[in-house]
Amino acid sequence: VKPAPGMPDEKLPVGEATEITPETVKPAPEVKEHPEVAKIRQEIAKKRAVEAQKQAAADELRAAAAAETDPEIKAAMIKRADAIAPAKKQEKTDGTPSEPVGTGGVRKEASQEGVQEGGDTGAKAAKGGEEALSLDFPKIDEGLLDLKQRVAERAAPPPAPSPRGRRQVRRALERGMADGTLNKDGAALALWALDRNENLASGLRLEVLKPEPGSPAKGAYNSATRIVKLFQGNDNPETAMHEILHHAERMMPEAVQQGIYRAWQRALKAEMEGATPERRAAMDALNRVSSNDMTALDAVKDAFRKGVLKAEDYQYVNPTEYWAVNGARIMHERFTGRGSWRAQARQWMREMIEHVKGTVGVRSDSALLKALNEMLDPEKNTGSQKSPTMIKNRPNSGGSPKVNDASP
Repeated sequence: VKPAPGMPDEKLPVGEATEITPETVKPAPEVKEHPEVAKIRQEIAKKRAVEAQKQAAADELRAAAAAETDPEIKAAMIKRADAIAPAKKQEKTDGTPSEPVGTGGVRKEASQEGVQEGGDTGAKAAKGGEEALSLDFPKIDEGLLDLKQRVAERAAPPPAPSPRGRRQVRRALERGMADGTLNKDGAALALWALDRNENLASGLRLEVLKPEPGSPAKGAYNSATRIVKLFQGNDNPETAMHEILHHAERMMPEAVQQGIYRAWQRALKAEMEGATPERRAAMDALNRVSSNDMTALDAVKDAFRKGVLKAEDYQYVNPTEYWAVNGARIMHERFTGRGSWRAQARQWMREMIEHVKGTVGVRSDSALLKALNEMLDPEKNTGSQKSPTMIKNRPNSGGSPKVNDASP
């Protein structure tokens, strides 16, 4: 191999073109910071501080989980730590998958144990997790504490639904008859009605309770919870039937409800014709008390004491009470007349006269009898809701525009 021929040395040019002369650099104009920038910086700093506290709390929990020997408690602690802050990934140089910091393989162990969400791990985690957080990290913000509470609530099992329906109602009535806490005739009347149509108790719960001291209440029905409360020591044989008929109101077709509404209007108008101002004021106070406005209770008691109001006036308070009071009365008359053909004949004649009165526009129980017969017929009353509201909550006309044309 011949060596390359030598290259002559090239002289570097020297001159102004190759000289570096310093330049005079002018400073950039000063930009004033917007006032909102400082606020944003503070908010971001606070947010980062809170996140750092949460992360520290979560990492502390994971470290405690790594030292825990009970796999179930380990899993609960890791789950709680994940709810506080996600675990940081740890970089490894040997190519193996990374694991969250502080777990030490506990995740795998917890998953093998098969801990399910919603199980009983929440209660044990409260001992190993919540107490540790509240003692070691007292500066954790309220949002984190609320989060812990929500996690505990989700982990807790839901409350068992209260028994209801025909079996529960029957058992409550039979138990009240056996131990003497319910009027035997009243409980027997309600059971007789359920024999006619057990759908009357569909979705209903019946409770027998001790009355509050000084309370005049004999029974109550809550239309929202669909619970009947009968109070011990009540000797009225129609109370249980009265409250069950309240429950049956929304099982009526709207046309039947409208008929009762109109019957109540006619009865109230006839009752209040020629009434004194004192009696009208007393009826208004009775209406307010029936709607749980206890401010009028003293006025009602005073009106009963003076004889301005009578026990029979309660039926005129609203169409719902008109239905329950008179429906329970008719059912009691039917019940006491069973087994005697003479009593049954008298009852049949009584009801026939009421139907005839209704056809000629005279005040009668015709609408009530029609509603009772429909409620006691299992083919017509299957226990399903046919009307959206109680009778007293219907429009002033007694029905929707589609129902107003129906005859009562």
